This record gives sequence, C-alpha cells and structure tokens, in this order.
Amino acid sequence: MNETKEAEKKFGIIILRTNIIDKSAPDISQIYKVQGDIEHLFNTLRNTYEQDASYVRDDAGFVAWSFFGHITISIACRILAKQKELDLLKEWSLEALLDHLSRIHVVQINEEWRIAETRKKTRELAASLGFNVELNQT
Repeated sequence: MNETKEAEKKFGIIILRTNIIDKSAPDISQIYKVQGDIEHLFNTLRNTYEQDASYVRDDAGFVAWSFFGHITISIACRILAKQKELDLLKEWSLEALLDHLSRIHVVQINEEWRIAETRKKTRELAASLGFNVELNQT
C-alpha cells in the first residue's frame, strides 16, 4: 500500500471513465491513445502544415485541399494500424514515429542514389515496420 502512495506522488494517477467493458485496461489505453493521435493529426494538419480551409477560394482549391488531407489521414491511419499490429503503440506515438522516419535521407553520389547514414534507433524502428534501411544500397 505504501508503495502505491509513493508511486502516486511520483507519477500521479490517470482516471479514465469509459463505457468499453469488453476490453482490458491496456487495450482501452491503446484505443484512447490512437484517438489522441488522430486528434493530434488533425491539429498538425491545421497548424503545422497549414492545411485548413482558409485559403480555399474555389472548387479546384477545395478538391486539392480535400485530396491532400485524405491522403495524409489515410497514410497516418495505416501507420497507426501497423503500430497496433506490431504492438508499437506503447513505445511510439505517431508524431515520434514520423519524426524518426523523417531522419532517413537519400543522397546522390556520382549519379548513384544511396541511403545516407542513419541512426541505429531509426534503422531498428524502420526494420520493425518492415523497411530495409542499409547505408550502401545500390
């Protein structure tokens, strides 16, 4: 009991009220984490990538805005599904995962494209998602 009180002081307590009764606590946590990631995605689209409707002035602009938003959200949902499949949701948020994957660069050396040197953690993450990231691919 004393150990629990010490943990409360150090980490705090999160109380989640839900009507999902057929899932375990870790599964419920993952569901809400994915929901939070999706909400964060919409905020990112609106704020960071400035994909909001404020500059849409005609039908063509609206179609283009909708198309890019749809593609972005579709890719993000696929990534979230893959994270859930590989049980990576506990370790990586969508934002952190995309940040690490954005560190993989391709460079052209003597008319040959190669993957630039990449950090070990990023290579391991890419490998866990099924990507092969090697320094000297031809």
